[in-house]
Amino acid sequence: MTVIDYIEGLVAFEVPQKASDAILFARGIDGEMIASDLTQKQRDLIYADLLMYGITKPSSSGGEKKAHGGFSHTTKSETFTYRDDWFKAAMAIYKKYGDPKYDPGSLVKITNASSRWKRR
Repeated sequence: MTVIDYIEGLVAFEVPQKASDAILFARGIDGEMIASDLTQKQRDLIYADLLMYGITKPSSSGGEKKAHGGFSHTTKSETFTYRDDWFKAAMAIYKKYGDPKYDPGSLVKITNASSRWKRR
């Protein structure tokens, strides 16, 4: 199994080839190498990068139906509801390995910013 094949099986959402290529390029990994040659650290960091990619996707995408004559094809729709969990999981992996993508300040969630900026 190549690293590209491995990536395709890691997450339930679609990852375009350009996105997986960019993730691997940033990590200095050849997508055609055998996945079993990756270290655990490399596997974990790729997974964290994929989770962060998933966070950037729209919250939902509707399926598309194309029809011509007697033939029709419908693509799947996706809804993403676990973005906070994905973010926390990715940050935990980055922290574990001391990765520069770890940003402890980004774990702070502002729930009511409007109360700070009241007009007098």
